[in-house]
Amino acid sequence: MPIDNVRRLVEAARTILGPESIRVRWWDFYNFVLENQIDVAALDPDQLREIQMDALLNNRERLNGRAAVLASKILTGKPFDAFAGDSCRKGILRSRHVHIDPHGNIFPGTCGGLVLGNAVSEKIADVYDWLDTRGPSGPILPVLVEQGPVGLIDLARRVNFQPLPAGYASKCQLCYHLRSCLFHARECRKWLGPAECYPQPIL
Repeated sequence: MPIDNVRRLVEAARTILGPESIRVRWWDFYNFVLENQIDVAALDPDQLREIQMDALLNNRERLNGRAAVLASKILTGKPFDAFAGDSCRKGILRSRHVHIDPHGNIFPGTCGGLVLGNAVSEKIADVYDWLDTRGPSGPILPVLVEQGPVGLIDLARRVNFQPLPAGYASKCQLCYHLRSCLFHARECRKWLGPAECYPQPIL
């Protein structure tokens, strides 16, 4: 899509909904493309890949699912221990929105495949009240809240987790790799799922 189409959409949305109601992911990249008049559609494959790599490595993309699998084949990142101490408290407990899949699974807004509860049998507000008052339970959620993905390493090693030799572009990619490893080993299925979120392990 030509960037001018995106610009017109942003400007129309600002006019109709107000400037504070519009979000672009990410504003810095959007402004960079506009200011430098980059026609992304006209770039050759190598130039496009270079811009995509820069966006993945230098922005705050959450590499989950197929994106995490694809990134493992094309990105060179950091060793897993570079993310030690980087907890997921805010992303899990303070997410400003949730996703609900067709099975009723409730995911934090940023973590597809990480199950907080189920909207078929529970109210979403009750799930978050429970998290607030009792804290997360099980082998996955408390560890992510307190330690981040690196805290799951020992659990995943029990089912033959092997870190990616090229490392990880983000803690979210590491988390997805660990969760995928556990899911495919049929571990922690109460907190991980459904299968559509883990179509293939990262190798």
